[in-house]
This record gives sequence, structure tokens and C-alpha cells, in this order.
Amino acid sequence: MSVRPIVSPSTRADPEVISACPVSARVSVVLPLPLAPTIAVHRPVAMRQVAPRRMVVRPRRTWRSSASTACCMAALHFSERRTGARSTDMKHSKHHEQRKTREKWLVELTGIPTASGREGRVARWIRGWAGRRSNVRLETDRFGNLHLALDGARSRRPVVLVAHMDHPAFVLRASVGSRRWEAEFRGGVASSYFRGSPIRVHRGGWSFDGSDRVSPGAGAKGRVLGPPEDGVGVVELHDDASAQKAAPGDVATWDVGAARITRGRLVAPAVDNLAGVAAAIAALDAIRRGRAGSRPDLRLLLTRCEEVGFVGAIAACKASLVPRGARVIVLENSKCLPDAPVGDGPIVRVGDRTSTFDPGMTYALAQVASGLEDEDGQSWQRKLMTGGSCEATAFSVFGYRTGCVCLPLLNYHNMDEQRGCIAAESVSVADFHGMVRLLAEAAARIDEAGDSALRSRLNEIYKSRRNLLT
Repeated sequence: MSVRPIVSPSTRADPEVISACPVSARVSVVLPLPLAPTIAVHRPVAMRQVAPRRMVVRPRRTWRSSASTACCMAALHFSERRTGARSTDMKHSKHHEQRKTREKWLVELTGIPTASGREGRVARWIRGWAGRRSNVRLETDRFGNLHLALDGARSRRPVVLVAHMDHPAFVLRASVGSRRWEAEFRGGVASSYFRGSPIRVHRGGWSFDGSDRVSPGAGAKGRVLGPPEDGVGVVELHDDASAQKAAPGDVATWDVGAARITRGRLVAPAVDNLAGVAAAIAALDAIRRGRAGSRPDLRLLLTRCEEVGFVGAIAACKASLVPRGARVIVLENSKCLPDAPVGDGPIVRVGDRTSTFDPGMTYALAQVASGLEDEDGQSWQRKLMTGGSCEATAFSVFGYRTGCVCLPLLNYHNMDEQRGCIAAESVSVADFHGMVRLLAEAAARIDEAGDSALRSRLNEIYKSRRNLLT
């Protein structure tokens, strides 16, 4: 029987050509040197009659069968590699999309005007986010704090992520001239940064029930006339029309430009602590996407009035709105230090200016972070951040097992210490993504990484070495 080649003898073997060969055809490979393997396809051999109504196929034997098998196996391996590559590409694409979505949330939240007692716009954003996800529950307590949890995830010892929704800003009190308003500054900024600094006044949008309207646009421009005295200063708007539209309760924020991501950094008006809020919802979303039966009980507590003394957090503690068995992880953006720079990863915060936090929680968070570093090299830091105090101190004082994770922050509270002026705050986007992953992993693995594991290890050491004490 004649042979009909589908590939000329001078053509090099192509695995894609091999995979395209009909299954019914016999494939053999001729290996002339120095050419690469060539392919010849044979028609099925003739069948001869052995007995009436009984046919048997006797394939022609050839010395090239082993080479044919090798070539087919190579084609199969190539096909599997292509399939695996497509699967990997799909995973990378999905991962990339999730990162971009989280960055979108990050930019949107850190650009929202907010102040202590005037967190309504942030609350609106959170309600909208939760309302678009059927398995996310949101409740507002009597103090205005927001509580988020997933359907079906209930335990006595949940992991609770805490982040505050306010940022240092002015709140208008009363008109004191054609363009001037008396304003209360709520937050901590050094007095040398106020005089002449630009502001924007944002009308409405502060109520938690949505009864007031949010004004469109970026806000009316103005400036601060001098440092506040006893927390109260005077701001001046640039035109009469804007001054007449302003009202008591409106918020005036520093005019430092819109939130944006540039060169791997988030640059925004209110990174502290709306980047923490963004990380909290991103971690909850990561858990939400997991299998329903295996989701850990991760909850969020988004608090009010942190910048004036942890007021929302204290209220939640005193009213026992967080289960007593909860493991609390406070999220913050802390002033970067020479040994805790921006870009070196999220920080497992040992303590703040006021206190140190629960050693077991700190150990567990450090163990999870170390595991992620071993898996894929994700960087992290473990530091005592003394640039300020945070809500972890309040939860610790009221008896909760509390740890803290923070991002190193440039221009803390909008104070650019190098230039001596008000400026946008900034964090590393890579640090932000690292924080999200650390929080999601901690929610799932905090029990196995906790201090009980450390206690077991110490007991083993004691058991094996106690004879040295005799």
C-alpha cells in the first residue's frame, strides 16, 4: 500500500501538526540525519479474511513505531503545556482584575471628604458597596458605626477588622463676614501648617440617613487665615457666591488635589484611614468569594470620630457591640519612620505611642506574614510605631485581644515635614495589596498561628530540656 505524506520530508516536525493528525491514521517518524523528525501518515492497512464472518486487523510492523510513540507523546505534552499556560494566564488575568478593582475602591474612598462626626459620605459609599453584594450584611449601631459580616458565618470568636472613617478636617460653624466662616478643626495638625493653606468647602452629604443632598463638584475654594485657637479658626472662601451657599456643618478639607495612583504610589487627601477602610472591605470581599462552607467568620467595624479621641471605638467597647471572644485587628496608616519606610511592606504593629498590644495577636499576625513571605516573598515589617496612638489602645484597655496592622504613611495628617506645608498623603500600592492579603490569610489561619501554637512549642522545649535544671 502506498504512503501519502502530509508533511514533506524536508519539513521539520511541528507538535501542532502532529496533534492535527487523524486518530485513525498511523503515524510514523523517519529520522534522517541531520534533519529533524519528519512525519508520514499511512492509510490503515488492509484486512484479510481469516474465517467466514470474522475479520482481524494485522497492522504492519515497523521499526519506526517507538519513534512514532515518542513524537505523539511529545505532541501530547506540548498540548498539555499549552492548556496549562492558558489556565495560568486566566488565573493571572483574574488576579489582575481583582487588584485593579481594589485599587479603584482605594482611590474612590481616599478621595471622599470626611471629618469626625461628618462621616456620612463614606458611610454612603460603604452602604452602596454592601448593597450590591447579596451575601454581605450591614448594620448601623446607635452611634453611627457600621458593622459588616457575611451570611452564614457566625461564631463566638470572630476576627473583627476595625478601621475609622474620619480624617482631620474643618467643620463650619457660623458666618463671620461676607466670605468668612468660623470653623472647628477636628484632628491633630501642628499650628505652623494652617496659615494660608488652601481648602475646599463641601456642601451637604453628612447625614447617615441620606436626608441631606450631596453637592456636585469638587467644592468651593478658600484658605485658612490662621491657626485655630482652642480648636476654632477662621476660613475665607474666594468668592461671595460660594460663601453664601455654605452652611453650618459643611466640611472644609485641605485642597491637595484629587486621589490618584502614580508610579506605584497612592497620593490622596485622606489616606488615613480611608485606605484602611478600603483594605478591610477588600479582605472581606476576598473571603466572600471563597466557598460558603469554609469561610471564616470575618467581620468589619468601621468607626467614627477616631481623630478626636477614638470616640466611636470607645462607644462600641462600652456597649459590648463586639463579641467578647473576638480577635480584634485594628487597621491604620501610621507615620513612616526611618526604620519603617514606605514600600517595605505592611507593618505588624507591636504598639503605638501609648501602649503595646496583645502579644499573642502580634505573634499570630507575624506568623501569618512570615508564612506569606516564605510562600512568595511578600515583604512585611514588625515595628513599634510611635508616631501616634490608634484604636488598638482603646480595644486593649477595654479587655479585647487586639493586634494591629498598618501601612507606613508619608505626610502623616497631610503634614509635609520636608517642605513645611500641607500636602497629599501617600502610601505604596504594593504595601496596600500586601495588607489585604495578610488580613485575608489572618482571618483564615489565625487560630493555627496563634499563641497556643507558641505555648505548645515552649512546652516541648521545656519537656526535652528540663533535665538541665536538676
